Amino acid sequence: MVADPSIDLARMGDEMARDSGFTLVEMMIVVGIAAILASVALPAYINYINRMNQGDAVTVLMNGKMDQESFYENYFPHHYASTLGCLPSFSKDPNCLATCGASCATTWTTGKGYLVTVIAANTVDFRLQATKQVYSYRPIDNVTMNSTNNNPIVRSATAIGFSLFSTLFH
Repeated sequence: MVADPSIDLARMGDEMARDSGFTLVEMMIVVGIAAILASVALPAYINYINRMNQGDAVTVLMNGKMDQESFYENYFPHHYASTLGCLPSFSKDPNCLATCGASCATTWTTGKGYLVTVIAANTVDFRLQATKQVYSYRPIDNVTMNSTNNNPIVRSATAIGFSLFSTLFH
């Protein structure tokens, strides 16, 4: 006797219909893998963004150094500017740029939230500083620039590090 092939195909179709799709265990494995990848990728991405923002502060301080050197050469007796309002990168006020009076701005905020100030300025040296509280559980991010260094100095390297654990449990 020859078996009817249509019966076998119907039974095979029913078995395939029951076997198609994902089980709950398979879905939980996929969700677990995605969570592990996200827990690694998210802090790395946030740290990348924080380093990029800190780079903005470094650029501002480098521009400030060039302005301070220009100010020193243009004013007699030679001295560095004691307020940011006297430097063209930080002020558009023609009165401050011309006279460098006491009413000129003493602080300036970058587009990324760093507060820039002149910490010290005299006839020999100057020091500019950019600070920002990135995370409440980390020290304040502090980047400084002076007349003797060619590059800004990051004084608190751990300030911009993101911790998923600290964010969740503090």
